[in-house]
Amino acid sequence: NLENKPLFIFAAVFDERKGVFTTIEAFNKVLKSLSSVHLVMIGIGKLWDRAQEIVEGLGIKNHVTFIKWMPNDELASVFTAADVLVHPSEPYRDWEEQYGWTMLQASSSGLPVIATDIGSINETILDEKTGILIEPKNPDALAQAMIYLAQHPEIRKQMGAEGREHILNRFSHQSVARR
Repeated sequence: NLENKPLFIFAAVFDERKGVFTTIEAFNKVLKSLSSVHLVMIGIGKLWDRAQEIVEGLGIKNHVTFIKWMPNDELASVFTAADVLVHPSEPYRDWEEQYGWTMLQASSSGLPVIATDIGSINETILDEKTGILIEPKNPDALAQAMIYLAQHPEIRKQMGAEGREHILNRFSHQSVARR
């Protein structure tokens, strides 16, 4: 029963680096403004059980679906059914997100991406062109971006198309081979 509902996808390892709890907190804020949205969280990791406990504790279990980790080649079919990828990576110790395969795959599938402006994410996601970049560990900024894209399907479509074009021009096998 997800037809005609803005559908957000989170697909990552459930650990401190990927913004699992920031995503849940932001989505809870989004639900206060837009009750028709849904979040699908795909992954596995040490924060998996805790994430489900938090969703249950917030009383938003009917708006969030958890799916155990999927191979990358199976994610494409999920992306085609979704509206936005949420990927709010967070600095952890000396680590920052670099080459985000999931973000590239989502963009190549025509999805706009909401991500954090850390590491090299701004090379794959172009702010306000192929998605929205926010500061890390900021559930308010993430919620605002989610609400904005949920309410503007034409902008989602435009960002998704530009994202696909950006990936093909910059990261496809053909473009890399030419360079």
